[in-house]
Amino acid sequence: MKKILATATAILFLSTGSAFCALIDELSDIVSSVSVSASGNIGGFKTDISAEFGVPMPKIDAIIAAVPTPGDAYMVMQISNITRKPPEEVITVYKAKKDKGWGAIAHELGIKPGSDQFHALKNGKYAQKAKGGKGGKGGGNGNGNGGGKGKKK
Repeated sequence: MKKILATATAILFLSTGSAFCALIDELSDIVSSVSVSASGNIGGFKTDISAEFGVPMPKIDAIIAAVPTPGDAYMVMQISNITRKPPEEVITVYKAKKDKGWGAIAHELGIKPGSDQFHALKNGKYAQKAKGGKGGKGGGNGNGNGGGKGKKK
């Protein structure tokens, strides 16, 4: 019985560890995608983030100044929004744990891999735009911007 319990515990621990590693990879991909997307139009990025999270532009400017990339600023706002913690607290944890990545930061702030909060984190509106999902060309179910057959001859 003890062997079964030990085996089950080991499997649970390993699966949680692999989920945590997947979380780190997915979040770093989002940070990179958002940063690349924002670099072409930082003013538009700031406006989008301000509108998405309902935060005034001066606070967005302060958050962007506190972290190295626009993608990091996006993650600060996304984690702050999900956990209901102020962005300043997320930045404090970020500065202490940035070498471990956003997965560890999210975990430290209470977001567990595989949870609804985790899925909300990786599926945020701006992250979807940066990944080419809904919000960009062809992402919706509407009638425009599709792959039409062209003009009949």
